[in-house]
Amino acid sequence: MKKLMIALAAIATAVAVQAAAVDWTFNIGLQDANFTDVEGTVAFYLTSDLSSPLANSPFDIQAGGSVSGTVTGEDQKSWTARITITNFDEGGSFYTDYVFDMDTVAHPNYADANTYLTGLGAEVTSAFLKDYTLDLTASAASQGFTAVPEPTSGLLILLGMAGLALKRKRA
Repeated sequence: MKKLMIALAAIATAVAVQAAAVDWTFNIGLQDANFTDVEGTVAFYLTSDLSSPLANSPFDIQAGGSVSGTVTGEDQKSWTARITITNFDEGGSFYTDYVFDMDTVAHPNYADANTYLTGLGAEVTSAFLKDYTLDLTASAASQGFTAVPEPTSGLLILLGMAGLALKRKRA
């Protein structure tokens, strides 16, 4: 009887996990207001964990500014889409986030979940392009982007702080 209960619990867990996953096939185009292709990546995360991208993510932005693919994550959760752009005139990499709910069950004003998810592609694109006014020649900060920190800079700061700590300890 105990083995039967364990088997039923395992089956119930597997069914619950399958029901909680959603595959979203998206296709977005990313060009600035001057029809210049955006270069970089698009990654998707659960908003509660911005350190681990969702399955199949991140995606490279292809020629023509297109990004397409299928991302898998938990349904009924808040997702964060993060675009990292590498071709601002000022150089470097800059990112911006767009938070949205992956609400495929309760989809008000939509015929079904697929229609709702298809509409999210245009919504995410519009958010990334700042309502189609993204300017790769203007500063990234003025458009709400954050600089991606260089790992070597952080390492140098840590080494300097360690050196100061050792010097202070010897004195």
